[in-house]
Amino acid sequence: MLGITNFYTFLKNPRYNALELKETNVLKTAFKVFLITYVVFTLLNGLIHLFLELFFTLPEDRLEEFFKSMKIGSWGIFVLIAFMAPVIEELIFRLPLVFKIKYFSILFAIMIGVIIHYFIPYLPVIIVSIPVYFISSRYVPKYEKKIFDIWVRYFRFVVWFSALAFGLVHVGNFQLVNDSQYLIVPLLVIPQLGMGFVLSYVRLTYRQGFLIGLLVHIFINFVPATIYLFQTQIHL
Repeated sequence: MLGITNFYTFLKNPRYNALELKETNVLKTAFKVFLITYVVFTLLNGLIHLFLELFFTLPEDRLEEFFKSMKIGSWGIFVLIAFMAPVIEELIFRLPLVFKIKYFSILFAIMIGVIIHYFIPYLPVIIVSIPVYFISSRYVPKYEKKIFDIWVRYFRFVVWFSALAFGLVHVGNFQLVNDSQYLIVPLLVIPQLGMGFVLSYVRLTYRQGFLIGLLVHIFINFVPATIYLFQTQIHL
C-alpha cells in the first residue's frame, strides 16, 4: 500500500528497481490508492481555493468550453474524461518509467501524434501515432544500451520531470487573464502534481503498477465525468 515513509523515501530519491517490483492484488490496491488520493487531494484542493480566493480572482475553468467545441455530446465527453484521458496520460507519463524500448516507441509516437494533431486538428492522434510507432520501434533499438545507461544514471530526474510535467500540463485547464493568475496557477495544480508523484510511485512499486495506476486515474476522473454527465442530462 501507499506507506507514507516509503512514499517520502521515493520522493527524495527515486531509484530504478524494475527487478524488485512487488506483487499485489490489482483491483484492491487500485481502489485503496484511489480512496486515499481522492480524499487527500480533494481536501487539499478545497483549502487551496479557499485561501487563494481571499486574495485573488481565480481563473475560470476552460474545459467546459473546450468540450462544447468538440461537439461529441455529453456521453462522448464522459468517455473522453473518464477513460480516454487517463489512458493517454498514463501511456505518456507513467508507462516509460519502466525501461523498455517499446515503451519509448509508444511515448514518442503519442507525443508526435499529439503535436501534429494540435496543428492539424482533423488528423486524429492515433492515425499519426501508429506509423510513427512502427518507424521508431525499428530504429530506436540500435541505441538501447546507451539510452538505458543514461536512463538509470539520471532516473530520479526522469521521475521528477514526469510528475511535474503531468501536473503542469493541467495548467491548460484554466483561462488565465492577468499576471496574478499566472503566478497562482501552479498552486491550483498542486493536486495534479501530487497525483503525478503518487502514480509514479505506484508504477515503480508494483509489478502491475501501470494497470493499478491506470485504474486509479480512471476512478479519479470517473467522479467529475459522472457529475458532468448527470448535470447535462438534467438540463436536456
